[in-house]
Amino acid sequence: MPVLVVEDNDDVRDVINAILVHGGYEVMNASSCIEALHLLRRRRDIVLALVDATEPTSDGWSLHRTILSDSALAAVPLVMMTGALPPIYLPPEMLLRKPFGMNELLETVRTRRAGTARRKRVRQGVMPSSPMTGARRRVLG
Repeated sequence: MPVLVVEDNDDVRDVINAILVHGGYEVMNASSCIEALHLLRRRRDIVLALVDATEPTSDGWSLHRTILSDSALAAVPLVMMTGALPPIYLPPEMLLRKPFGMNELLETVRTRRAGTARRKRVRQGVMPSSPMTGARRRVLG
């Protein structure tokens, strides 16, 4: 299940790709938001999209809005990569500030994928196991 990297700079994209592959992830690459949108619509197995927020030919924030407004794509978690202040509020797990290091990249991908998988299990009626879940059951039960 691939992670999609959307980055117009070939060198930056290659480095991110190498780090993710080294971290054990399958990676797909897009050099523009338009290409990314086509991939997202064709491939339903993409588990996360890392999106460069500012690109010369297309805007990562526009891709962000398009994905969130399309019910077929809205389940794909996003991480916006930017060196500037984002124009909208994003929870910390959805923002990767440039420049970032290898460990920060891998931790962000791991955390974002884990959070998405946990929310999916809860929506499907499977409660995540945690000490708090058990404590809530004892207190509320």
